[in-house]
Amino acid sequence: MIRVSCQNLQQVKNDPALYAANLVSKTKSGRRRGMFSQWQTVARELHIEKIPLTEGVKRLSSLYSIWVDNERNRNRESFFQESLIRYHNIFIKKGFVFQDGNHVMKWQLHKNVMLGGYTPCVAVKYNRYYAYAFTEHYFDWSSELRFPLLQHYLSTQTLHCGLSDLQIGIYSLADHRFDFRTFSAREIVSVKKETIEIFEALSREYLKRSAI
Repeated sequence: MIRVSCQNLQQVKNDPALYAANLVSKTKSGRRRGMFSQWQTVARELHIEKIPLTEGVKRLSSLYSIWVDNERNRNRESFFQESLIRYHNIFIKKGFVFQDGNHVMKWQLHKNVMLGGYTPCVAVKYNRYYAYAFTEHYFDWSSELRFPLLQHYLSTQTLHCGLSDLQIGIYSLADHRFDFRTFSAREIVSVKKETIEIFEALSREYLKRSAI
């Protein structure tokens, strides 16, 4: 079974053959997690483990202490520490209440391909749900396949709510803001169909290269 993280779905769309080739030749690199990845872990701990903000900032300092002490890394550390404080304050100011997040996603859209990864954070306000992925910088996120799919998956598999009761989007660290929208049922059906076609191409390329 081929597993594709939701986060990598756009890479598969851009070049299924290249992605398949990388899967076939993939080896474990032991690469260290980046500062942004570590920031996301601590941001979730603020909600899931209910740690105070001051403890979260300390955890970031501890995680970043193993990085080389140079100007670039010091600036990055300051950026992420400030971003954690700003995120926490904006979350509270919006009146959000943390609801859910970080479940392992398993959605078999194709007989040979499983869509996986982790579900985004979910907050609730006035009986409406807001799901969001963290990003360092704002980008044209609504054009990506993963967000309509995540809206569908969350509404049917974890939150059990109507599509219109859930907004999906991002939180941009650089811009200090949330951005949300709700995809229609028609849009989701179209994206799901396109994803299945992409996974079919990925499956063909993977099987072809595995047989070599």
